[in-house]
Amino acid sequence: MIAVVGRRAGTSTEETREQLLAAAVRVFAANGYEGSRVSEIAAEAGLSTGAIYSHYGSKAELLCAAIRSKGPKAVAGLVESGASGSVVGVLRFLGTRLGVARPKSRGAGSRAILVESLAASRREPEVADVLRESLREREQQFADLVRAGQAVGEIGADVSADGVARLCLLLLLGSVVTRTVDLPSPPVGEWEAVITSLVRNLEPDLEPVVVA
Repeated sequence: MIAVVGRRAGTSTEETREQLLAAAVRVFAANGYEGSRVSEIAAEAGLSTGAIYSHYGSKAELLCAAIRSKGPKAVAGLVESGASGSVVGVLRFLGTRLGVARPKSRGAGSRAILVESLAASRREPEVADVLRESLREREQQFADLVRAGQAVGEIGADVSADGVARLCLLLLLGSVVTRTVDLPSPPVGEWEAVITSLVRNLEPDLEPVVVA
C-alpha cells in the first residue's frame, strides 16, 4: 500500500490520527509514558515515525491528545451506564461501581492514560495544563448531574453541587489508583451500604405529613 504524506493511502487524516492515538494508548499502557518511544508508537500503528510528526509535534503532544480523547468519555460513560432511574439512583450506581473491582481489560486504556498523565505532569507543563482542564471538565459533569437532581427535587437545595462533584472526582481518582496497584476491594455489600448512606444524605429533608 502506497503511503500518502503522514498517512496510509485510502485513509483520511482523521482516521490516521485516531490510529495513532489508539496505538499511543496501547504503548503507554504497556511501557509507561517515560518508557515509550515515538518509534514504538509508529510501529504499533503500522506507520512511520515521520507520520507521527506530521500530526503531533512530540510524545507529550500525543499524550495530551489522548487525555482530551479519553477524559470526557470516561465520565460520560459512567453516567450513561447508570442513566436509567433517578439522579440519586445514578449517583448511587456510580459510587458503587467505583468501589468494585472489574476486569482489567474494561476501561484499562482510560486508566492507563490517567495514571501516566499524573506522572508525566510533574515534568511536562503542557501535560499538566491539559490534565487539569480534563479533570475540571469531569468535575463539572458531576456538578451538572447534581444540579439536575436539585432542579427536579431529588437532591436537597442546600447540598453543595461543587462539593459533591469534588467527592465524586476523588472517588474516581482513588478507584484508578487502587485498581492500578491491585488493592483488594472491600466486600461489595459493605461498600454499597456506605455509598447508599452517603447518597441518602443528599436527598431533601421532607416535612412529616400531619394527618388531621
